[in-house]
Amino acid sequence: MPTGSEAPRLYNAFIGSDNIRYAVLPDGAASVTLTAKAVAWTNGDWAQIAASVGAADGWLAAVYAENLSAPAAGYDVNIGSGAAAAEVSLAVVPIFQSINPLPFPIRIIAATRVAGRCRSSTGIADTIAVKVGIINGA
Repeated sequence: MPTGSEAPRLYNAFIGSDNIRYAVLPDGAASVTLTAKAVAWTNGDWAQIAASVGAADGWLAAVYAENLSAPAAGYDVNIGSGAAAAEVSLAVVPIFQSINPLPFPIRIIAATRVAGRCRSSTGIADTIAVKVGIINGA
């Protein structure tokens, strides 16, 4: 349930679409490779996806995945925000396809670092390359 201050932002994001801007982090062609621990369903270390979500608040909307080292394995990607070694988990997204939208966007405060980590079902250090979809300007 959105708080009182979030309700107008959600309204603007979904109804006032004239100011919505979609972005992909990290910018450019390169995805960020996340590596699972060599223990089944154990998160690997956080890796920076972007140093900042931008000058305005952003809304995490999707996780894009590619280049799974073990395509038959199960993967979860955890997206967080905050300074290195102080990340706060925002969402754990099970990876079923290359584009994994979130049912509701999650707010990331302006100028905040975005990071990710993953876990897999195999018990080896599987890797997955990810980007995140952000809604901003709302």
